[in-house]
Amino acid sequence: MNASAVVLLGAALLSFDGGFGVNLAQGNPSSDETLDNTLIRHIVLVDLKSNLSDSDVEEFLEVAEVQLGKIPGVLTVDFGRQARGDRSVHIADYDIAVYMEFESLEALDRYQSHPVHQQFLQQNQHLWNGIRVLDFFGSYNL
Repeated sequence: MNASAVVLLGAALLSFDGGFGVNLAQGNPSSDETLDNTLIRHIVLVDLKSNLSDSDVEEFLEVAEVQLGKIPGVLTVDFGRQARGDRSVHIADYDIAVYMEFESLEALDRYQSHPVHQQFLQQNQHLWNGIRVLDFFGSYNL
């Protein structure tokens, strides 16, 4: 594992909030108006339980896309299985990655507490051993 991967992983582990994930943007100055209106990228790495069938996983992904994509402030939702983990720089201990974009940090905050998101977590957390989350500031592509 290279030095930057170790730093990123270490920061993620140290930032673990005891809940469902890690928010790397947590320490950033959210009071700055520029950052408040900046596109937020949200990546979730899901470690699924080993006893799930392919149809269980497909159903989980279909439900996730429909439910999570309808929450206000969500611009993009995309899911996929791990493409590769054969190099030392790859994070290899996950099964499904979720990529989302939000219109702002406030939109991500609203998403986190939105009833649909909370219900989704409650109804599906039995399917995974754990999840890790990375949130970072992006830029608008205008």
